[in-house]
Amino acid sequence: MINKDTLDFLKKLSKYNTREWFGKNRGLYEKAREDIYHVTMFLLGEIERFDPSVADVSPEDCLFRIYRDTRFSMDKSPYKTYFGIFMKRGGRKTAGAGYYLQVQPGSCFLGGGTYMPQSKELNMIRAAIARKHEEFRKILGKKGFASEYTSLDEARLKTYPKGYPKNHPAMDMLRYFSFTATKPVSDPELMSKSFPQTCIRSFKAIKPLNDFINSALIS
Repeated sequence: MINKDTLDFLKKLSKYNTREWFGKNRGLYEKAREDIYHVTMFLLGEIERFDPSVADVSPEDCLFRIYRDTRFSMDKSPYKTYFGIFMKRGGRKTAGAGYYLQVQPGSCFLGGGTYMPQSKELNMIRAAIARKHEEFRKILGKKGFASEYTSLDEARLKTYPKGYPKNHPAMDMLRYFSFTATKPVSDPELMSKSFPQTCIRSFKAIKPLNDFINSALIS
C-alpha cells in the first residue's frame, strides 16, 4: 500500500537530515508526501464506514508536519524521519482519541487512542474509568481488541494519581497518563496489497476504546 519510494526517501532523510540536503531533494519529499496523502484519504474513507465521526475530516487535518520543533531538544535535526497520521473527528489538533499510523522504515506501527492528553482531559478520562472501570476492562478484554493489541501501551505513574484512594479497584488503570494501544508493522507488510485490510481490522478493534475516551471528554 505504501510506495517503496516513500520508505527509500525516509531512509535517506534519516541519513542526511540537513536543510541543505532536504532543499536539494524536495521533489522526493513532495512525492512521498503525496503517497501518504492518498493513503490517508483512502483510510479515512474506510474508517468512515464504521466511524462516521471522520466524515468531514481531510488528509490535511490528519498529517503531522515533517518539520521538528527543536527549541527544547538536544537533537537539532530539522526533520522527522517518519510520517505520522492521526485520523479522528476534527483532525490531529483536537483533543480526543483516534486512529494512528506511523510510517518509519524499520519502526512502523499503527493503533489508536489518545497520547498524553492535557491535564484537563486526563482528569476527565480517569474520572470515567473510576466510574465505569468494569466497562473499561471489558473493552480491553474483548476478543477483537486482544487479538490485535496485547494491552494498553505502558505509560503509567510510578505512584498514584491524586484524588483516588490507593485501594480503588481500578487503580491499575487510573495510573495511566496515556491511553494508546499500538502494534508494529514490518516494512514488507506496509507495502503489501493486504495492508489496507490490516489497518482497518486493527482500527475497528480499537474503536470501542476511542469511543470510551471520547465519551468521557464530552460528559
